Amino acid sequence: MQQATSAHSGARTGTSPVNITNIFTPSRRGLLGLAGVSALACATPGVAIDFPAPASAVMAAIRANDHAESRFNSLPDTLERTDPARHKAEEALMHDAYDNCLRQTPTNWSEFVAMLSVATDEGNFELDESHSGNFMRHARRLLATTA
Repeated sequence: MQQATSAHSGARTGTSPVNITNIFTPSRRGLLGLAGVSALACATPGVAIDFPAPASAVMAAIRANDHAESRFNSLPDTLERTDPARHKAEEALMHDAYDNCLRQTPTNWSEFVAMLSVATDEGNFELDESHSGNFMRHARRLLATTA
């Protein structure tokens, strides 16, 4: 039986030496560092950015969206078969809350990132063309006001 040891000990995994320092050239390290920071800001905005006070319209819409999503996800699994009309109504409420959230205009970068997190399901999905265009307009407007 082959035993794997830690790469930090400088030993081997199986019979092949592990040398991760050669795969990271200085330029790759820099690119990976920048990609990691941008991915962190987009994928986990709660960790990377301190959100503003919850009094803003954007944050209220995000909370309403989260509530509608939680409500829909808490419905019984059989509802679609047992009460299709109620299932469809609950689904429509969830979609309306999502659409309302993305119709908001962020007033700062924290709200922008929070909206982006909603639009991409915390980085799990890509933006469609209409949403990406809206986010580009928001970004340009925010850049113009902060420059």
